[in-house]
Amino acid sequence: TLNDWPDMDRGWTAEMAVPVRHLTARGEKWGPGSRWRIMVSRYNYSRYLRNRELSMCPPLPFSNYHLIEHYGRLVFG
Repeated sequence: TLNDWPDMDRGWTAEMAVPVRHLTARGEKWGPGSRWRIMVSRYNYSRYLRNRELSMCPPLPFSNYHLIEHYGRLVFG
């Protein structure tokens, strides 16, 4: 029921693809030995919620998506 606002969804899935050339455009390394910071987040707006929900992984100490030092570490093997 995509975009059918009266119904209530039971879950969701997201998939993202970004070309490596865009991820490394500023000189970042890609491949074995590379270390990156990563965070996945979303704003959840719904007619069923009084306020928006902020979801993030990894969890941050408080809802501020700019806390880069708390992002997860992605190490390429």
